[in-house]
Amino acid sequence: MRGSNLPKFRALQYDFAAHIRHPDRNPPPVGIPSRRMDVYVGLVYQNIDNFLGSTFRTARDILSDAHWDAMVRDFVHRHVSDSPYFRQIPEEFLAYLETERDCAEDPPFLLELCHFEWVRLALDLSDAEPLGACAIGPTLDQPLALSPLAWPLRYRFPVHRIGPDCQPAVPPEEATWLIRYRDGAERVQSMSSNEATVRLLQLLGEASSARDALHQVAGELERDPERILEFGADLIGRLAALGIVGARRD
Repeated sequence: MRGSNLPKFRALQYDFAAHIRHPDRNPPPVGIPSRRMDVYVGLVYQNIDNFLGSTFRTARDILSDAHWDAMVRDFVHRHVSDSPYFRQIPEEFLAYLETERDCAEDPPFLLELCHFEWVRLALDLSDAEPLGACAIGPTLDQPLALSPLAWPLRYRFPVHRIGPDCQPAVPPEEATWLIRYRDGAERVQSMSSNEATVRLLQLLGEASSARDALHQVAGELERDPERILEFGADLIGRLAALGIVGARRD
């Protein structure tokens, strides 16, 4: 809240921003015609609305216009962003959904769905370098790692299937495991996964070799190591071909 001893221009800035964030609650700054302020109010809202709508496309499609509009306006009114960068508005919106949003009319999967959609943007904009390619048919004795451009994900809801015709009211018994990754053509892709594969991806970066990681997975699952090695070799080969795993940088 601004104090009465602020310089005149600083006080004008506070009043200007407060009116833009919540024009129904805060009057326009003294001396600026309402019609001019209406232009700024509209521009700020439309820019944020368009950017969020293009990032969270599925969420925008399944919510009514009134619901979406009210949610975006509440975000603009309530949330105080930590970042000044426009490209990080979707991440700020996720923080709002997680810590500030409290609306019984929201779908129970809304936060998870928006996170899944945000990951696409995050991977698309990431400047991380892909890992080096493995030798053709990577041996299990190679030190491998998960690419920084591949993100294993776990959700309560099947977010990759949600749309106008699929809106579950309660999460299924089994969690949804996915891997989103940026391929060699710079396209963000998704693939279904499972808990064991995600655990393997985690262990690859810690173990001295893929073989050691698979042995650890076999021990944790209490499975025959030879069967796990046979299956794991094929799996790692497929993941390497997609660029999800690669030669580790030691």
